Amino acid sequence: MDLLFTIIVTFFAGMGAGLGTGFAGMSAAAVISPILITFLGIDPYMAVGIALSSDVLASAISAYTYGKNKNLDIKYHPNIKGVQIIEGKNNFPISWLNQQGYCEYQLYLQYFQGVKVGETQAMTTGTKVHNQLEEKFQESATPATFDEVLEFSKTEKTVTREMFVISPEYGIRGFIDEIWMTPDEFVIIDDKPGNQAYGSTINQVRAYCLAFKNMINDKRKIVGALRQRGTDNIFWSEEFDENAQKSIKFLIDRMDGLFKGEKPFIKTKNPNKCKSCRFQSYCIHD
Repeated sequence: MDLLFTIIVTFFAGMGAGLGTGFAGMSAAAVISPILITFLGIDPYMAVGIALSSDVLASAISAYTYGKNKNLDIKYHPNIKGVQIIEGKNNFPISWLNQQGYCEYQLYLQYFQGVKVGETQAMTTGTKVHNQLEEKFQESATPATFDEVLEFSKTEKTVTREMFVISPEYGIRGFIDEIWMTPDEFVIIDDKPGNQAYGSTINQVRAYCLAFKNMINDKRKIVGALRQRGTDNIFWSEEFDENAQKSIKFLIDRMDGLFKGEKPFIKTKNPNKCKSCRFQSYCIHD
């Protein structure tokens, strides 16, 4: 009798998860976990683990099916390293906007010409600090899907780190350092060395906001913020309103023009940038 009851419960849990995923796009964990805990008395952590495993399996099967039927329209650009072609549109890493604001010609040398140079000390330090912050966050973080976190944040403040965002519509993708989710707003945080906001760093966090907004169906306010790396110091923030959205869309259109060869790469006019540039020996100055 116990075995029959277990089979019936798991059957309806699976059916409910399938219907929820198929019709509402929700995580299977939102259905499976409470059913297993309530009716079978399974440990909550074990129930969440089982539910998340079902999510992974479902995603793998979906990806295989799409790929088998050649519906997964993701390709690598034949001439530009790092650019993907998703749904027929060029898609580039959002972090490139920081480099674009420093000097567009760097993008040309590194990704069009394939020039390879070593990382700067600041880049190495930044990677190290990022990893340390992520490890510290994971020590106390509770595993959950994005849909679960999004739903939970409608009533309680929650935090997530290193969230991958992608927008085929606007042709951008990247990892957001940290997101604060509250019942009233989302705060998109990008960690930077120092405490000065530059146009390039502002553009980067605006692009994260745009991609995040494009991924969710939520009316809550979105705020972009820059934080001094390794501290709690938020030294710049703005509401991602229509003006900010219009500004970053204009820049993304320019980037697409660069990829298509419709617009020229503009070199920086700042000699101080040139002195410290990693590509100085490869750059042909006017």
